[in-house]
This record gives sequence, C-alpha cells and structure tokens, in this order.
Amino acid sequence: MKAPRLLASLLVAALAAATLPACKKQSSETAEFEARPSAGSAKAAGGGIAFASLGYDEALSKAYAEQKLVMVDLYTDWCGWCKKMDRETFSDPRVGRATRGMVPIRVNAEKGGQDVARKYRVDGFPVVLFLDGKGREVQRIRGFVDAEELLRVVEGLPRAGA
Repeated sequence: MKAPRLLASLLVAALAAATLPACKKQSSETAEFEARPSAGSAKAAGGGIAFASLGYDEALSKAYAEQKLVMVDLYTDWCGWCKKMDRETFSDPRVGRATRGMVPIRVNAEKGGQDVARKYRVDGFPVVLFLDGKGREVQRIRGFVDAEELLRVVEGLPRAGA
C-alpha cells in the first residue's frame, strides 16, 4: 500500500512544480558574460527575436545613442521555463517583428550577469526587463509568458525616443 501512496505524492509534487511561474535557485558561481549569440541567431533565422551579441553596458550605450529600449532576457542554464520561452515565445515571428525597434540581449544571471541580476533585484527566472538607454526599468515580465502576452506588453511600452 505504500507504493501507491508514494506514487501519488510524487505526482502531486510534480504537478505543483509544473505550475510554478518561474525557476528559482541560489548560486554563488561567477564567470564571464555569456550572451548566447548562437541561440539568438537561430531564432532570428526563423523570424524570432534577433538577440544582439552585446554585453549589458554596450546594449545600454547603443539604446541611448539610437533612442531605443533595451530588452534584457535574464536566464539561467538550468531554468526549464527559460528554455520554454526560447522555444515558444522568443522564436515567434510576430515577437521578432515587434522587438525590431529595440536592442534585445540575453544575460546569463549565473555566468557573468550576476551584477545585472543583483542591480534589478531578480530572484527568479526567466525575467525580461525593458530598460531605457540610461538603464532605468520601464517594464518587467516575471516568469514564463507566451507570445500573445509578450506582444501585449511590447505594444504597451512607451517608445524610448518619445
């Protein structure tokens, strides 16, 4: 009788974990910045977001000079919801078109992006930040969102040059 009870407990735990909106994990690892340009290039080829191979400071400078917003995808390698956003949301051609007027970058919060995650008080992943060219937060998305929700957020953003 213990096996069915254990199986039921495991099933409940798995279902509970699947409904979490974001991945959370503490880490003290440090490494160099990782922009994942190859993943961004693959998405761009399919019509999704064309993530720039820029660091955080470079992206802010570019956005400031061009009067654009920066879209920062803060992720970790172990985050399942981050991978789901890559596959389902960021690869959507409509999302790619909607973010063309921005400077989209990726920041690995555990491999070089710890300072960025700390600065914006990120405590779960994925997080998408929309920043002006001075690094001021305009909007934040916590956890997984589908393409429709991301499009609603992008459509509601102020234009950086306005």
